[in-house]
Amino acid sequence: MFKYPLQLLKETYAIYYFDSKKFNWNQENIESSYLFVLKEGSCTTIVAKEDVIVDFEDMEKGYRIFCIKGPIPFDDFGVLNSYLSVLANAKISVLVYSTFHNDMILVKEDCLNKVLSLLPCENG
Repeated sequence: MFKYPLQLLKETYAIYYFDSKKFNWNQENIESSYLFVLKEGSCTTIVAKEDVIVDFEDMEKGYRIFCIKGPIPFDDFGVLNSYLSVLANAKISVLVYSTFHNDMILVKEDCLNKVLSLLPCENG
């Protein structure tokens, strides 16, 4: 059912959101701690280790990240869906992003034990 290994990253992460027109973040200060930056129009979302960026109005802490370890070929379809369908059936909310080689699944820390019971996982 699962073609690629799933690894739980050790750290706890937060999702930060801000309007790039109102706030100028210093990329160099957090570069070693962030995993993902997405800019959509004037809005920016950052996934970074918790407590790296402080005093943010729009942030949500307490996420754990599961990495589907690749490289996953672009023509290998259904990989992410095989994991997400299990979590959806268990009514576990997720945030997902993909890189060139890996897919990342973020879940709230209070769901961690449930996810670990549902999916085969290597500890990072």
